[in-house]
Amino acid sequence: MDYALHLCILLALYVGVAQSLNLCVGDAGLMSFAHATLFGVGAYVSALLTKGDHVSMLPALGAACGAGALCGLLLIATLSRLQGDYFAIATFAVQLVAVAACKNADAVTGGSAGIYGISPLSVPGHGLSSKAAVLPLVVALAVVASWVCHWVRNSSFGLSLHVSREDQVLASAFGQRVGWQRCAALALSGGLAALFGALYAHYAGYINPDGFGFGLSLFLLSAVVVGGPGTAWGPVLGVILLLLLPEACRLIPALQAYVAELRNGLSAALLFGFLLYRPAGILRGFSFVTHARE
Repeated sequence: MDYALHLCILLALYVGVAQSLNLCVGDAGLMSFAHATLFGVGAYVSALLTKGDHVSMLPALGAACGAGALCGLLLIATLSRLQGDYFAIATFAVQLVAVAACKNADAVTGGSAGIYGISPLSVPGHGLSSKAAVLPLVVALAVVASWVCHWVRNSSFGLSLHVSREDQVLASAFGQRVGWQRCAALALSGGLAALFGALYAHYAGYINPDGFGFGLSLFLLSAVVVGGPGTAWGPVLGVILLLLLPEACRLIPALQAYVAELRNGLSAALLFGFLLYRPAGILRGFSFVTHARE
C-alpha cells in the first residue's frame, strides 16, 4: 500500500511539472531539454531556505516559485535568438552545465552528496508526515496547475502565443510582441516547475544533482510529446504511461535492478518515434514539428 501511495504522489508531482513544460513545448513551440533544471532550482531553493527552520514552508515555496520564474526568464532571454532544433540543443547544453555546476558547488548544494534531512511537507499548524497525508495536497496542486495551464492556453494570451508558435513573422506583422510573450510563458512554466520541485524535495527528504539530470528532462519531454503537446490531458496520459510501464518490470525479478535504465530507454525511444511518425501525440492536438528558420 505504501508503494502504491508513493507512485501516486510521484504521478501527481510529475503531472504538475509536465503541465508546466507543456506551456513551453505545446503553446510556445519551444522544445526544452532543461526543464529538470527548473524543477531542481525549486527543490534546492526551498530545501536550503527551510534548513534549520530559518524560513517556514509557505514562504519557502513562494521563493522557489520566484526563483524558477526568474530562471525561466534567464533561459529564454539567453537563448532568444535560437529557434527550433537549435533551441533544443542549447537547452540540452544548459541542462548539462547546470548539473555540473551543482555538483561543484559543495558549500551551497552539498555537491554530489546532495542535501539530507530536508524538513517534511507541512501546512500551517499541521505536519504531513505520512504518504496518505501528502497525497491529497500534491494531487490538489497538480489539478490547480493543470487548470491554470488550461486557462492560459485558452485565453487571449494563449491564442496569441499559438500564432507566434506557428509563424513569428506573421505574429510580428500583426503587432504581437513575440519576445515578451515567450518570456511570460517561460516565467510561468519555470515557476510551476520549481513549485513541484520544492514539493518533491520536502516529500523525498533528500536531493542530489543526479536526481535533476538529463534523464528527468527526457522523461518529462517524452511525456508531453507522447501524450499530445498543446492538449490538456496529453501530459497526464504521457506521465502515466512512462512512469507505470517501467514499474511493471519490477514484476520480473531479472529486470528489477534496471527500472531506471528501462525508463530512460523507453522515454528516448518513444520521444523520437512520436516526433518522427506522430508529432501530435496520442491525443489529438496540433501537429508539432520544429523548424529552424534560416
